[in-house]
Amino acid sequence: NLRHLPATPDLMLGAVLAVAVIDDRRTAAIVAVVGGVAVDSLGGVGISLSPLLYLSVILTVGILSEKMLPRFLSWLILLLPSLLLRALFTLAGFWLYTGGGSFSGIVSGVLLPEMICTLLFSLPLYFLLTLCTLPLKERRNHTMRQ
Repeated sequence: NLRHLPATPDLMLGAVLAVAVIDDRRTAAIVAVVGGVAVDSLGGVGISLSPLLYLSVILTVGILSEKMLPRFLSWLILLLPSLLLRALFTLAGFWLYTGGGSFSGIVSGVLLPEMICTLLFSLPLYFLLTLCTLPLKERRNHTMRQ
C-alpha cells in the first residue's frame, strides 16, 4: 500500500488472469490458490478469502479464456468482469470487517480507486508474463519435435 495511491492494486488478479489467457485453466487455478495464499499471508486480515476470489475469477472467465486467442486484447476484455468480481469481494470484506457504511461512499472512496489502480498497474503484467513463458514454449516445442 503506497501513500500516494488512492487504493491498493490487486496485481495477483492481473497475473492470474494473464496465466489463464496465456496458458490454461489448470495452471491458472494453481497460480490462483498459491497466489491467494501468498497474498493473504503477506497482508491479509482474518479469514483467508483471496484463494476463493482468484479461483472464482478462473471459474468465471476461464472457459472464455480458452475460447479466445492468447492476446492482450483478450486479457483486457476478461479483466473487466474480473475487476467486478474483485469489487464484490472488496465490498463483502468491507462490510464484514467494518460493519457497513454508505454504499455511494464505499463505491467512490474504495471500489472505483481500487479498480482503476488494479487496471493501470496490471497492464505491464500481461507483457511480463508473456516474456516469462517464451522459454517454456520454446522448450515444449523442442521436445515435441524430438
